Amino acid sequence: MPIGLILGSSSSIVLAFRGTQTKEELIAIDGDAFPSTPSWASSWYYGHKGFLWLYDQIRTEVLQLLSNTDFSGGKKFYLTGHSLGGGLATVCAVDLHVNYSATYPVPTVYTYGSPRVGTYIKFAQNFNADLGAKSYRVARPGDLITKVPILPFYHVNQLFSLEGSVPDGDWMKHAMKDYLVLLNPA
Repeated sequence: MPIGLILGSSSSIVLAFRGTQTKEELIAIDGDAFPSTPSWASSWYYGHKGFLWLYDQIRTEVLQLLSNTDFSGGKKFYLTGHSLGGGLATVCAVDLHVNYSATYPVPTVYTYGSPRVGTYIKFAQNFNADLGAKSYRVARPGDLITKVPILPFYHVNQLFSLEGSVPDGDWMKHAMKDYLVLLNPA
């Protein structure tokens, strides 16, 4: 089951990651909420073990896709995702910053309904200092997934609250379709 896709145009490149789709993913990935450091990052990045594990599983493919992508002409580079996909976009941004800052442009990161991805001192604080100016975390008030995992995990900076209600919306206020309705009310 594909975890993401890359889209390109004459002006931008978008790497988008999907959210959790199965109970097995929920238990094995989302539920593995212990601080961990991936082999590809310096020791000052402590992230959510499940997100890091999944990113490690797809990392080679992600880097291969990016190596085959034309970034010439000043194309803007975006990473995005909903829920688990937001966590993966955040982790991918760290990987690209730590290991490939000379190879790829600094991505702008947009996440939607993302859970907390890393510890404060070892992840969020460093992410905010290095990448926070180009990171936008969109969340609905009351979205239960944005409240987990609990401490010691924190969100990265630049929260944009997506206000409003959706007729027949998801009671958890987390469904991507509801985010889309509120982002594009027309």
